[in-house]
Amino acid sequence: MDGANNQPPRAPSGPRLHGGDASVERIARLLGLEDAPEEWRVRFAAWYDDHLLVLVGPKGAPTLVLMVTEASAETPAWVRTDRLAITYKGTGHVPTTVDALVRERAPERMGPLAATDLLRLLQDDPDTRPLPEIPTTTGQEVTNLLTTWAGPDAYAEFFAVGEVQRTQLDSIDLSGAFRFVQHCETECLMQAPHGVAPLVSAVEYPWDNRTRGIDLGADAPRMDPAVDGMMTTELTERDVIFGNPKRLREVLDRVVAAPNPDEKIIFFSNTCVPMVIGEDVESVVRQYARKSRVPLVYLTVTPKSMYNVFRDLLYTRRRRAEAEAGPPDPAAVNLIGFPDGPLTQGLRDLLAGAGIRVNAHLIPNFSVARILALPGAALNVLYPNRVWANHYAHLTEDSRTPVIEPPAPYGFEGTRRWLLAVGRALGREAEAEQAFEAAASGRREAWEAARVEAREHGVALVVRAQETAHLTDPTTTWGIPLLAVLQEAGFRVEVLLKVSDRREAREAAEEVRSAARDPEAVTLRAFNSFETMRRRLRESPADAVLSYHTFDWRVTEAGKNRFSLQVFEMGLDGAVRTVERLCGVCRTPFYRRYRDFLARRVDGMPLVPRAGGADGAL
Repeated sequence: MDGANNQPPRAPSGPRLHGGDASVERIARLLGLEDAPEEWRVRFAAWYDDHLLVLVGPKGAPTLVLMVTEASAETPAWVRTDRLAITYKGTGHVPTTVDALVRERAPERMGPLAATDLLRLLQDDPDTRPLPEIPTTTGQEVTNLLTTWAGPDAYAEFFAVGEVQRTQLDSIDLSGAFRFVQHCETECLMQAPHGVAPLVSAVEYPWDNRTRGIDLGADAPRMDPAVDGMMTTELTERDVIFGNPKRLREVLDRVVAAPNPDEKIIFFSNTCVPMVIGEDVESVVRQYARKSRVPLVYLTVTPKSMYNVFRDLLYTRRRRAEAEAGPPDPAAVNLIGFPDGPLTQGLRDLLAGAGIRVNAHLIPNFSVARILALPGAALNVLYPNRVWANHYAHLTEDSRTPVIEPPAPYGFEGTRRWLLAVGRALGREAEAEQAFEAAASGRREAWEAARVEAREHGVALVVRAQETAHLTDPTTTWGIPLLAVLQEAGFRVEVLLKVSDRREAREAAEEVRSAARDPEAVTLRAFNSFETMRRRLRESPADAVLSYHTFDWRVTEAGKNRFSLQVFEMGLDGAVRTVERLCGVCRTPFYRRYRDFLARRVDGMPLVPRAGGADGAL
């Protein structure tokens, strides 16, 4: 709930600074909270664009946010000084203790201070540092099927942007660090079912290994069926209609009281139905959080609510581990964002050949043990992935361990660049070069053979002009530089661009070519309507089209095969398998052979040839 603060969000217009301990102490004194009870101390102070943010509450879990801004006569305020307005957000009300202290002391102590004086206070603190930048596309999103009711250009959406954002929590393995409580009806669990056996999803998410696992056979990553502590309130129809707060409390009683020797964080997920019927879930969870011996984290269905979910694990516990750890191994690295298992074995072998030890993997694998192991390495190597950027920010904030984020190791060229970047950061670049040459020499014959076949095939990529970042910024495509990798492998590449006018087409084309390994070899074609896009796909010489959507009739009706990011694999062996997989997709004749029987009406309903040449709907 907001307190005297209904101002619209501000556009970025100034510095963003995280105040040091001295700044926090001075801000606390100015507000009058230097001797507040322990549970209502100032924990954090930051300057954000044009105002001061102050977090107040229990250590590790502050619940009240104070905002101090330059005031005018019209500025709403909880407490006002000569030139400043203090407002708050948080638990619904300001505790009586905090309210009395701030009202009594802040107007006198802040007196004639302006907002710029508070900024200068932070800037003068030698421990003040920039706030971590969290990449965001807020305000720049293109329409998708989750954020709009099928916007006017949703027909050209092939990257499942909304679906990936909504299900990003599925991209990480949390069983080693969390226990789960989901407040929902049973059907909610079925929209994205999980099981030990592989299931077909309507979207081929880039973090899944269904396609890659086929080639790896017995070495393919497996799902561990022993997921610890998943519980649900399993709301019934009667609960939804009449309400049943007792059910929520019964489940939370059991979870909070259950033995938890590994101190796993309790992860509480509130879903759509309780929110729609107006159940006050958050206050109940807050009550149980005070009883719990471990953090109890509250999450809703929105992607934005996930931002701070892992802060206790990635920041608080990691900082504690760093403070207690001895010196790191100067030849060891942590691979952050690289899955632990057979898909990264080739990378570990390359690093070992250069005399570099992998100390720990973290993300998508999460566990307290992995966090505690992090200080043993001299370098964190991040996998470039925008979906995990907020996790990286928590992990690297105030860390003693240096960080690099080289382009991901896809293809022969990309793998070499990645290995040399890691070696360079540890002073072992020559050893890394030698390790790469030794490993590549035994794989070049298979690589070149795969490239020979790839030259016989073409692939198409369909993007809207507003989302050319999918082709220019690999962090938006799970670290995979699509154009560079496809061209290195030898595939002919065609890009179909959804544009609104010639200027937009020209600018989008320039952006796309800038990311290509061979710009002149990329074929670009534009369209501005659904029918034109369908015609472009039918006329395209490409054998396969990239689409995250598993059952994409836009592709199959054109007689093309579909592929997704799941065909791509890191490392040298992964590069060979990537090309072989995609060649296999391209040479599959089914959709070319039966294209006439796969035609669709404009509304997506199937058409079948009838006697006399007429078409009709099934």
